[in-house]
Amino acid sequence: MKKRIIPLFFALIYSSLVLGTIDPNPKKDYVPNVIPPSPTASELGRYGQIPVGMFTGTAQVSIPLYTLTSSQLSIPISLSYSSNGIKVDQVASWIGLGWSLNAGGVITRTIRGQEDEKTSFPVPSSIEDNTYETHWFLNYVWDDMLDTEPDLFSFNFAGYTGSFIMHLTEEQEFEIVLVPFQNLKVDFEYDLGELDSFIITAPDGIQYFFGGDYIETSLLASSGYNCSRSYDGDKRTSWYLYQIVHPYGDTINFSYASNYFSYSTGISQTITRAFSIQSCGGNQCDQPSQTDCKQVITAKTWHLTEIEASNGRKIIFSSSKDREDLGDCKLNYFSVIDPLNNLYRTYSFSYFFSYNNESTPKSQTLIY
Repeated sequence: MKKRIIPLFFALIYSSLVLGTIDPNPKKDYVPNVIPPSPTASELGRYGQIPVGMFTGTAQVSIPLYTLTSSQLSIPISLSYSSNGIKVDQVASWIGLGWSLNAGGVITRTIRGQEDEKTSFPVPSSIEDNTYETHWFLNYVWDDMLDTEPDLFSFNFAGYTGSFIMHLTEEQEFEIVLVPFQNLKVDFEYDLGELDSFIITAPDGIQYFFGGDYIETSLLASSGYNCSRSYDGDKRTSWYLYQIVHPYGDTINFSYASNYFSYSTGISQTITRAFSIQSCGGNQCDQPSQTDCKQVITAKTWHLTEIEASNGRKIIFSSSKDREDLGDCKLNYFSVIDPLNNLYRTYSFSYFFSYNNESTPKSQTLIY
């Protein structure tokens, strides 16, 4: 429906502009009187007109759709396209390859090594000295019993984007370090030794609640000799926004539905061969070898089903599991419902699937 309204909207604007500038005595010369700047100056000026993301430095491509409002709060709904390029093994989201639906928010984590809250240990202050503490620490790191690299957390909600790490102090307590610094307060809670929820407080006092019942988990399994590690269980990788609370009590709540699916994240092959027998001492050359590695992730994900404001306005999202490339969902449409439970507006989405030479669907691409 939205796709049909936009062309009509531009057609009406164009018609009004044409009709409003009709000259009763038309001239024969219809070439517009335009004096452009030089190419260098023109490109420089045009660059300044393109919004740039302060977190990634790339051009921001965004399509605003709707803004859900209550008495004190608002949540904009928009589509964003990543201008970073499409990677070889990149998997499409539920709204299309490279596209993201900005409706609510999420905190994601890239686990580097092991989970910070389980195996982290502060680097000894005497790490440069030949002490027992240094030897003990390095031996545990070598045996993969300690995690020395912090996980990277990224967040995107209500116009705030950025990342943070959890720094472990010598007092064995975690503190949040925002990268780069922002005037946000980040609190977190544990449940049975695992990160369970986050609360981010903005400068205006509005609080954003993440996690709780809506935590995404991933299980990484690797096949092949001497490939990357396989983890022993599900790891928590995402915490979804489930509530926004204004200091005056106004709220917006988010509901989700869960889904399980598996997908490959990378396939690699390493082949080792000797170029010359003389280069390795006669018959001492190693035999040719080949290593095939494959990583498979099994994920429990969450997809938006409803956003409801305290004044009764809500947005209902409809998705289906009929993708040709993956067992995940795709968004079909979302509808805006007014406080009297009447349908106000609907936004529909269409997709097509690209294929490789093997005629296997690899990704879905959004047509809007």
